[in-house]
Amino acid sequence: MNHKRSWTWGKSSLVVELGGFCDFSLPPFTNHPHRHPHHHELCWVLSRRGRFHHGEESFDLQEGSVSVSDLDITHEISSHSHHNLSLFYISFQLLGEVPSLDTPSQLLRSFQLQHRQVASCSSTYPGLISASAPPADTVEKWRWDCSLLDFLIKGLSLLVAPPQEPTPVQSPVQKSLDLIREGCGDPELQLDHVAKTVGCSLRNLRRLFRRDLGASSISMLRMERCQRAKAWLDMGFTAERAALESGFSSGARFNRVFRETQGLTPGQYQRQHLKRTEPESPES
Repeated sequence: MNHKRSWTWGKSSLVVELGGFCDFSLPPFTNHPHRHPHHHELCWVLSRRGRFHHGEESFDLQEGSVSVSDLDITHEISSHSHHNLSLFYISFQLLGEVPSLDTPSQLLRSFQLQHRQVASCSSTYPGLISASAPPADTVEKWRWDCSLLDFLIKGLSLLVAPPQEPTPVQSPVQKSLDLIREGCGDPELQLDHVAKTVGCSLRNLRRLFRRDLGASSISMLRMERCQRAKAWLDMGFTAERAALESGFSSGARFNRVFRETQGLTPGQYQRQHLKRTEPESPES
């Protein structure tokens, strides 16, 4: 550690010390178990993979991971399996109870109350300090100090933020219905292609449709095509155009399927719809 910077809030203060870059591409591929009785250590993984051991816990590290060690807890970062982890680290010390006066101090207060050991970011931190020693120029040194604090704030923001809720996983049936609704206007849409896209066999997909919806996959495809055809009929287009835009291979097939699912022919449906939507004649 060869650069230290302090920020003070009344009787409380934050002391940040620059660490530097650490490369695990050479033996012994670890920084060995160690602990710090008075300061935390914040690490931001720049590339590759490794492990973070913290007390009795162990965490996977990958590009974009941020980890922090707690006071007086034995910890270690290693890359025995991959031999190529690289990271940037700093240490920091919180003295006293940080008051919640502004955004940075609120963040530090949140960190004191509760935080995770490891968090992940979609990309590596873009503003890493570029050298292991501060510049001599006064203005550049001020910028250096700001970047040091910025690095810490960004890392702690990830560690105190609540973990994101995992995106609900759609079932094969839900995925298939989405594909059918999106593609039912294409006459080339085949259910075996739908099954392959969602990762199961056509036979299994048929079974899942029966189990979850009480209907066959082919009946759902026909129903979606008829719903699309009804929209075209509602707009006044001919049955031939509605069949073409809804994925039916022929007008005869369209007429048959429409009557089976809707209980009337396309022409009968269209006449009923137009009659319902005709404006009433004003009373004389």
